[in-house]
Amino acid sequence: MSEVGDYWLSDEGLAIRASEFARFLTVRTFNNALQMFGREAGVKGFLYRTMLDNRVCDFCSPYEARHYRAGQFMKFLPQHFLCRCGYDILVEEYTWGIF
Repeated sequence: MSEVGDYWLSDEGLAIRASEFARFLTVRTFNNALQMFGREAGVKGFLYRTMLDNRVCDFCSPYEARHYRAGQFMKFLPQHFLCRCGYDILVEEYTWGIF
């Protein structure tokens, strides 16, 4: 096995993987709850946000500033491991343009 493969099977590598997986599940659960209960809380919509830096991946960058109405199908976040994207909550009426 390679050095990389050996590292990810080491105690340190497994701890990092477990920590990232826990973060992934926590963020995904929060965003799912936000979508489920947002309408009841008066949320009008959501705005997809990346970190707008040179580390944003090609998978996430096309969604920057995309608007979603409450109840509309939205991308699940995080979209991948180490994803730093999130949703801004829109609580006031918004003039919905072309997405």
